[in-house]
Amino acid sequence: MADPVHIQFRRGTAADWLLYNVVLLDGEVGHESDTGRLKVGDGTRTWVLLPYADFGTTGPTGVTGVTGPTGISGVTGVTGVTGITGVTGPAGGPTGITGVTGVTGVTGITGVTGVTGVHGITGVTGITGVAGATGVAGGTSEPCAQATSAMRGSNFSQFSGQRHGASGAKSRLHFRTVSPLA
Repeated sequence: MADPVHIQFRRGTAADWLLYNVVLLDGEVGHESDTGRLKVGDGTRTWVLLPYADFGTTGPTGVTGVTGPTGISGVTGVTGVTGITGVTGPAGGPTGITGVTGVTGVTGITGVTGVTGVHGITGVTGITGVAGATGVAGGTSEPCAQATSAMRGSNFSQFSGQRHGASGAKSRLHFRTVSPLA
C-alpha cells in the first residue's frame, strides 16, 4: 500500500501576511489562520494584490446542532466597592407592613433543682386554754364506824367510809386495825 500524501498550505495570520507581503508561486495556496480565508498565487503578484479565492456563493445555513453540556462555572469575581448611600427621602412617610412573626424556638432544658433551704425556727407555744367547769358531785353517805363488842374499849378499831380528795372526787377508803388477840 502506498504512503498517504500530505498537502500543507502556507499559513499565517492576516497581520503576518500584510507585514511580509510575499509572492506566492503559481497555484500555491496561502491561508489566513485567524480569518479562515484563502488566496491562490500567480507567481507575480504580492499578497496584498492577490484577490481572495471565490468558491461560489455561500450556501444556506445548516440546521443548528444539539446544544452541548454546560461548562464548568468560572471563579466568582471580587465584589466591587459599595456605592455611596443615596439621599434619605422625606420624613413622615407611611410605615411599612409588619412582617410575619418567626417560628418560636425550641424550649430549653429544665435546670437542676436547687438545694432545699434551712428549716425555720419553731414558733412559740400558744396560751393554755381556760380549765373546764367541775362536774356534778354524786350522792354522799355517812361515814360509819363499827366496833365489835370485843373491841369496844380497846384502841383497835375498824373504819369504813368515803372521803373527798383534792379534786373533789370521792373515793372509798378502808381502814382496819387488827387486834393482837384475834
